[in-house]
Amino acid sequence: MKKSIKVYLYGDSGKYIRDFNSIDEFTTNFNFSSNIFSHDDWLTDKIYHFKDGRVASLEKIGRKGVLKAKRYKNNKFVGGGKKRSETCYKKEKKGKVLMYDLDGDLIAEFKSVFQAILLTGFDQTCFRINKKKGFKLTKTGIKIVVLSNAT
Repeated sequence: MKKSIKVYLYGDSGKYIRDFNSIDEFTTNFNFSSNIFSHDDWLTDKIYHFKDGRVASLEKIGRKGVLKAKRYKNNKFVGGGKKRSETCYKKEKKGKVLMYDLDGDLIAEFKSVFQAILLTGFDQTCFRINKKKGFKLTKTGIKIVVLSNAT
């Protein structure tokens, strides 16, 4: 006989609301399908984010755990968005990004195009480099070079 897994429900601020004796009870109560674990709103295989801010977890995570999960979900530097973007740039063989000022001095170096977009605020079109030229010059005079990722 399969052991039932408890589900713990927390409010938007991390306050414990209640627990459910099983995933079935949880899914029935909220009218979810039984394959809720494959849903996009699952942050991990153990935490579910409701649209109204509540959080359901398969483990007791407490207020700190809820707030940490919310920070992770809302952080653009981690999670699914990062994985999708980095995979896309790897397929295009885009690697390290170098930025130079008008004097030709290196002013910034980024591990990936994804990282450069997030930290500079430049649009991704700034990182589409003409192969003949080998670089792109922004309106502000910053020279952007995207190195090929040979791996």
